[in-house]
Amino acid sequence: MSRLNGWKEIAAHFGKSVRTVQRWEPDLGLPVRRLHTPSGEIVFAHRQELEAWERRLQGVDRRADLEAAESNGDANHATTTATGERRSGPASRSRRRAIGVATLAVAAVAALVWVSRVWSGAGQPASWTMEGNTFAVFGDDGRRLWEHRFEFPLPPDRLAPIYAEPPRVLIDDLDGDGWREVLMVTIADVTEHCRLRVFNHDGAVRFEIQPDRTMRFGDDEYAPPYAVSRFIVTTEADGTKAIWLTANHERWFPSVVQKVTPDGQVLAEFWTNGHSRVLLAAEVAGRPVILLGGLSNDTVGATLTVLDRAQPGGSVPSRLDEFACRNCPAGGPLAMLVFPGTEVNRVLDGSRPMVWNVKPQPGGGWEVEVIVAEFEAPGGGLFRATSYYTLTPDLEPVAASMEDDYRRTHLAMQVHGLLDHPFAESEVDQLWPVLSWNGERFEEIRHPAAQR
Repeated sequence: MSRLNGWKEIAAHFGKSVRTVQRWEPDLGLPVRRLHTPSGEIVFAHRQELEAWERRLQGVDRRADLEAAESNGDANHATTTATGERRSGPASRSRRRAIGVATLAVAAVAALVWVSRVWSGAGQPASWTMEGNTFAVFGDDGRRLWEHRFEFPLPPDRLAPIYAEPPRVLIDDLDGDGWREVLMVTIADVTEHCRLRVFNHDGAVRFEIQPDRTMRFGDDEYAPPYAVSRFIVTTEADGTKAIWLTANHERWFPSVVQKVTPDGQVLAEFWTNGHSRVLLAAEVAGRPVILLGGLSNDTVGATLTVLDRAQPGGSVPSRLDEFACRNCPAGGPLAMLVFPGTEVNRVLDGSRPMVWNVKPQPGGGWEVEVIVAEFEAPGGGLFRATSYYTLTPDLEPVAASMEDDYRRTHLAMQVHGLLDHPFAESEVDQLWPVLSWNGERFEEIRHPAAQR
């Protein structure tokens, strides 16, 4: 989007004086933006928003009315009599003055109606629908504001919030100018289409983003595309907002978290040697953080990684050279937990446990849901073995359990000859030890009962 910096560039866009366009802002809602910095206020505008504003004002020439009122030059304009004689004088001046006042009154009423609709929410994005390849956005009054058509279908069930995930469509005022933007992740069969798109309130595309770096882990290179899967928006310490997104390589390895400004500038990247699923803003020990849940190819375990929200760059630690990042930015996580796999995923070739969900608990602490393994039985039937960890407010593991679906998965694998024994309660011991990264190396956290 083309940006116009300062009143002079904004005025030049319209071919008018600075004084004129400055009056348009309070009188007609000219979409001007401001940034407050220690050295003063910065005024700017986006060309597409100005053009959309002009289109909304079509039908009433409000700019001409304002300029006529400012110049007060009606007496210098000639009028035409009924006989075709051109003349000027008190009568023509009075008539034209009356017409100008009436036109200005109509314009003022129309402007007030438009402004009231905007600030009441009628002209603000509030909801959305998906049908075929068309994404439509509606105001608070249910009126269709705009639509965007894609070159590919957008299945509604894959764009709605599912299974405690962050929504894949979010409506929020990103830059504090009073207008709501629309953010969406397009999920499609072609990885190249899976990106984050941000629309202005009027439907103009503000920016599209998809990680496009070729990364090197060990001796192997991983070229784009990366599929953006989810995003969140946070409010930073200075009151500004930031967009966070996760993207995974086509074959689950590697993945990246990006911190992005409301205008689409990438501020930081954090890379992992696995797949990322959970993206959550939280506070741990009084510090704003990002919790990243997924899996690790290096440790063959489910991972919960803690990133500093202010300085999130770097990559995860690695014990094996083949999973160490060679061209990642410097830095690392504040902390990292690795939850081990069990016998049910070790007998399934290529199976990896994954952190599926992270939930804060009443009174403090966290619950981490881990999908240990998925087993598709011959002849049909998908079984999922789930475990849960209880963490303290500081993210220290203190308890673990295996759910009923873990027992059912174990039984199904026994029936089909993959396991040779029935489930026993003692198998919960396989959920320990949990590995904890202390900034220099991994340490083992053993079952609390084993520590006594």
